[in-house]
Amino acid sequence: MKPEELRACYTEHHRRLYLVALAVTLDRQKAEDAVHDALLRLLRRDHRPNDMTAYVIRAVRNAAIDIVRRGRREEPMKQEFLVATGDVSDTMTPQMLNRAFDQLHRRERETILLRLYAGMTFQEIADLRRRSINTVSAWYRRGIEKVRAALKVEND
Repeated sequence: MKPEELRACYTEHHRRLYLVALAVTLDRQKAEDAVHDALLRLLRRDHRPNDMTAYVIRAVRNAAIDIVRRGRREEPMKQEFLVATGDVSDTMTPQMLNRAFDQLHRRERETILLRLYAGMTFQEIADLRRRSINTVSAWYRRGIEKVRAALKVEND
């Protein structure tokens, strides 16, 4: 892969790449490591994919999964990672949101984070996860319902 092509892709999508890795690792340092590992691996390849962006995003996600597998079990999400959005009440704290997200299955949590924080569409997430768009949207819907229910219990 040509370094200038990879550099251009990274320059344009660096935030999204980092957020994809962060959604998997739940750790800022590990997310940065995953992005760097993926880019180094891609530089060694001769293959030029049809869709460079999708290919690089998938490589970053795979690198993040590798880092998690090599390391310890998932740690609780860092409080500073999740921030309240506009449709959340003023009484919610980051700790409440973290507890709600800790109750989610990994696939639901990752789907919500990719959708809300990385701004990916359901189709992009489906392509990345190699699942149907219906499956991805179901993970998202179920995850959001669980978060709402957990926050309702906390507020009551």
